[in-house]
Amino acid sequence: FQPLRIPAWASKNAVDSTDGHGQLSHDTGEWNVFYLSLHEVAFDRNRAMCPRTCALLDSVPRPYEHAFFSALTPGSHIIKHHGPTNKKLRIHLPLAGVAGSCMRVADGMHEAEEGKALVFDDSFEHEAWHAGAETR
Repeated sequence: FQPLRIPAWASKNAVDSTDGHGQLSHDTGEWNVFYLSLHEVAFDRNRAMCPRTCALLDSVPRPYEHAFFSALTPGSHIIKHHGPTNKKLRIHLPLAGVAGSCMRVADGMHEAEEGKALVFDDSFEHEAWHAGAETR
């Protein structure tokens, strides 16, 4: 899945964001978010580091821009949460380190599979665990 895999520097807290979202949303392990866009705001410095990924994202027609790489260390749990409305679909595309990683969306449990997308309504309660041996 190159060049879409998360760059090594993106999992080392190189987040160009001050919203603190990832800091309050997990209760174990570490979760790092590397924003490309957040609520219609482009993170130009981050986007410049991922030109091919951003070109792919820009080629997809969508009414709302929100895209990021997410890295979970082994032993992480992202606590249950949900989006504020049902106007947004989330696409979760695991690219690396998926062994031992799963996500609950509403009443369904989903084991992560490298390269297999999970699409769900963001307003449904969801949470994620990573019990694998390497960063996902």
